[in-house]
Amino acid sequence: MSTALIRQLERTHCRKQSRKVYLALEELDFTWDEREIAQFENLWREGISLWDITESFGRDPDEVLILAVDRGRRGTIHKRAGGVFGEAKQNSVHCTGESCSSSEDDTEEQMDQSTSKTVYSI
Repeated sequence: MSTALIRQLERTHCRKQSRKVYLALEELDFTWDEREIAQFENLWREGISLWDITESFGRDPDEVLILAVDRGRRGTIHKRAGGVFGEAKQNSVHCTGESCSSSEDDTEEQMDQSTSKTVYSI
């Protein structure tokens, strides 16, 4: 292969190699397993606020917001009362490795000893 052809291919197909690339939000974790996605979708349908969903998973709000955008684009969640942020409920939501549960507890904040995640009353 000629040097001229190689240079032409590099100019055409390797443009980012000579430029600095910025990866937005690389410090965040946008990976979710199937169980977490199902839990998120259930909490969304229940109208649980985005902030409380974030707390229940112990995740950064931007990670949960991007999941909501993804699930909306795929059609697995839909518009709801309160919009993207949802509405506060009068119960607590807590997600463990296996499931999310809610209760009619008036406690504003509890610490779950099995997962060391804070559970907020919502």
